[in-house]
Amino acid sequence: MFSDIESHWAKECIVQLGERSLVKGYSDGKFRPEAPLTRAEFASLMVGAFGKSPDVQKAVNFKDVPKNHWAWQFIQTVSKKRFFSGYPDGTFRPEQPILRVEAITVIASALNLPNPKSPEVTLKDAFDDAAEIPNYAKNVMAAATQRAIVVNYPNVRKLRPNQNATRGEVAALFCRALRIYTVPDKYIAVSIAGNIAPRPIFGRTPEIIESYFGFPISGSSYASTAIKRFCCTDFIENTYFSVEFENGKAVRISFDLGQFQQDKISIDPKKEFEYVFGYPPPTWRYLKGPDYIDGGYFLFEYCLGDGVRLFLMQYAQKTTVSTALSYDSTCEPPYN
Repeated sequence: MFSDIESHWAKECIVQLGERSLVKGYSDGKFRPEAPLTRAEFASLMVGAFGKSPDVQKAVNFKDVPKNHWAWQFIQTVSKKRFFSGYPDGTFRPEQPILRVEAITVIASALNLPNPKSPEVTLKDAFDDAAEIPNYAKNVMAAATQRAIVVNYPNVRKLRPNQNATRGEVAALFCRALRIYTVPDKYIAVSIAGNIAPRPIFGRTPEIIESYFGFPISGSSYASTAIKRFCCTDFIENTYFSVEFENGKAVRISFDLGQFQQDKISIDPKKEFEYVFGYPPPTWRYLKGPDYIDGGYFLFEYCLGDGVRLFLMQYAQKTTVSTALSYDSTCEPPYN
């Protein structure tokens, strides 16, 4: 589609947006993924992606955006939807490059994400340079981080909030916001630290659960970097994650290690529970096991509280290689 994205890390995302007519290249057939994006260009992208959002105010007439400016209508539209704000001097500065922090917060604001209970906790957990995030952006940035919208290349822990956003980076942000799952997992920053409230899972639809985790949950898929970080004692490429549904509602969540080395990696069920539901397990009550399974595997069952039953498979009663969380009314409080 574009002649200069073949080796770019966001290639698949750019192609998908191009096929949906959400991004355009230049007359020479190039996309220029490393070029900065102006505020006017970003406004046009926001209209393409979120143009059906309702108007919430009258358009602001910025004194540096005349009616004959190519992006006047786009800027009017984002103003009416309150996606964008201008500056105190009444300007919009359409030719000014948009910063990464601005791009992320504008996209996240358009999604109306709930603010985390403790945004500082979320941001410090996810980013080594969290101190560089402007105060005005912290709540929305934390919300975007919890919903797996933030993309950091090449170092997932470096947000670089005050650097200019490139065209490729902005494309990746739009793919995350629009649930176009083409951005490599290792560049997606996620944290549920400082979460606003527990996340209901069982009985919810695929769309709701997908919005929690930020990647497709139909069938089995590789777990995201966040799940690997929260649920395992070491990083592994092929940790599988799946959600089972009955009548369109979730009934079971599973994690499996595709490969493992005994004593070097193991799923941590307590961290898994916290990642899935947004808070630590209220109890840890033994129910059953170990039941021997062929090949040196043993099955255990525990109650983790709040209606959650854990099925846990270990190899040689040491390495947890597979887990499943399902609803069980006997695991509701009060806990014995």
